[in-house]
Amino acid sequence: MNRLIIIFTILLLVSCNGKQEKDKLNDQSKTTVVSEQITEQKTESSEDDIKSQSKSNADYSLQAELFASSVLKENLRTHKIDITNPNSPTHTDIFENTGLIKIDAYSNKNYPQKTEPYRYEHFTLFVATYGHEINALKSFALIKMASEREPAEYLLSNKKFAKKVEAVKVGTKPGGMIIQKGKQIFSLVETCRSTPINGTWVDYENKLINYLADEENEEFQILNSDCGDSFYKIETRKASR
Repeated sequence: MNRLIIIFTILLLVSCNGKQEKDKLNDQSKTTVVSEQITEQKTESSEDDIKSQSKSNADYSLQAELFASSVLKENLRTHKIDITNPNSPTHTDIFENTGLIKIDAYSNKNYPQKTEPYRYEHFTLFVATYGHEINALKSFALIKMASEREPAEYLLSNKKFAKKVEAVKVGTKPGGMIIQKGKQIFSLVETCRSTPINGTWVDYENKLINYLADEENEEFQILNSDCGDSFYKIETRKASR
């Protein structure tokens, strides 16, 4: 009888140990699966973040040049604006200097005929390039504040901001569109005359938007003014590629 009890006890212990080992293996297997799933999710998330950061920090200067080339064709003239030159076009003061890398501009080589272009209307497009998208976003936010009908008094007391307000006003009377994309800010010049292409000024603005868009129906927040306006209006436009 005692012998049977001993044998039964041994079998029970072996069975329990076997179950524990099996449970342990199952737990380890589950942990491994969960760990692999978390790793995969982190990898996918990391890749998405990298793609998102890469896309948001993209350079659209080539698209701007292609737009200018399509408008001006053989009359395309390019400019490198020296931001330290006090004689640079007044309108370029709209761009915040923090993080600013360069300002490119495009104009028609046949206009003006006897002098170098220096006034707002002498140009077709200004492109400010920043070191990172965050600098472009901050600069665009300041331009929006400077373009308000009545900027706050405490802002106007800042000489640098007051100068920006005056620079913004340069583009309101003849008209124009200001837009931020990636690490660039684009200022499209308009006039009280006919467009450089067939169609309306809205068509002209949408042409640039379509050059900058990455996908169909992409939304853009723009600052827009028409001939005779005294300030820019904030609008939302969709690309129609």
